[in-house]
Amino acid sequence: AFKLNVKARSSKDDLVLAASRHFTSHMVDEVDTIARFLYTVHSNKGTSETPLANVDSAASRHQS
Repeated sequence: AFKLNVKARSSKDDLVLAASRHFTSHMVDEVDTIARFLYTVHSNKGTSETPLANVDSAASRHQS
């Protein structure tokens, strides 16, 4: 399902190595990823679709 190159009944160590290889093989533009995340949070602010809305409302209740 996750397209990792391991046998069906691999050990935990084999799975860790396969997952590690998988993630190190993908290049991520960190600046672009953070910018897109911030844009998404900002543009969804006040909607119930963002999981951060619940965190924001909980934090504001604790500050008062």
